[in-house]
Amino acid sequence: MREQSEQELQSTNHVAHLTLQPVSKLETRRSVLSTTLLSSRNTLTRLQRAKSKSPSASTALAVAQNQHNHNLENLHRTCAGVTAFRVKDPDPFAVDNGKILGVRIDVSVNGVFVPPYYLLLNRASPESPSLRIHKHTIPPCVGLAELEARYLPRRNAVEGVDAPLKPAPEQNLQKLVRVLRRELVGHHLRVSAVEKLRGDAGLSGKEGSESDDEEEEEGGKAGITGIAALDIDGREIEIKWADGTSGRVWISKAGVVEKAVVKAVETGARRRDLERKILGGDRRVEGLVDRLAS
Repeated sequence: MREQSEQELQSTNHVAHLTLQPVSKLETRRSVLSTTLLSSRNTLTRLQRAKSKSPSASTALAVAQNQHNHNLENLHRTCAGVTAFRVKDPDPFAVDNGKILGVRIDVSVNGVFVPPYYLLLNRASPESPSLRIHKHTIPPCVGLAELEARYLPRRNAVEGVDAPLKPAPEQNLQKLVRVLRRELVGHHLRVSAVEKLRGDAGLSGKEGSESDDEEEEEGGKAGITGIAALDIDGREIEIKWADGTSGRVWISKAGVVEKAVVKAVETGARRRDLERKILGGDRRVEGLVDRLAS
């Protein structure tokens, strides 16, 4: 009875998956068509003309206006990528009277904006011309401290009252933000590339999931059973094959394969044939699975 109930449950889940899949596709298509229709200038013009004649047109006009504002925001985030703003620290004892310069950094990956990153900068005192990072939401793997020391250097404290004051080093906030955004974009592209490689290899399940364990037994494209990032920055990738072969691939910040080491588990010998494929072609990480399957 227990085996029968488990089989019925699996059958029910399978039917539910097949039923929900077309619905999700229809919902996606509906969303695309709605966005296209509401983004049309003709639609907005007609709704504005019909506003006085039909009460329902006012609701439709509000929806179209919200879509228009959303499109403008996405356009700004795509073209600008960086937005500066001013805020005030509510702490009554904050330095420089609570004046803070904020920087918002937007990153888009595969047509989707990730949550924005923020830099909050202030000055040590109203007389100080130098900026310093007060708070931020930058991930640790980016190395913000090194970038701050390079592009926002500050004058060190001078020992002795009669010691001459050294001129404050030149700061370059624009260069800091530009380099920082490039680092963030590269970080997300590398992480996204790992997911793309898993999809190219036919490994649809997430790392560590039950479906991932099943795929490790069956194997995907080119006999690959597993692809995983070994660090949070996506600079080191591990690849496993069905015959027990495993390899590690090192990726540059620009997404180019720098080095690859592939070994057979039983003998420990290097698989030079697989290494040549990994390092072949344009060496871009996105085409790694296709090169292995060729």
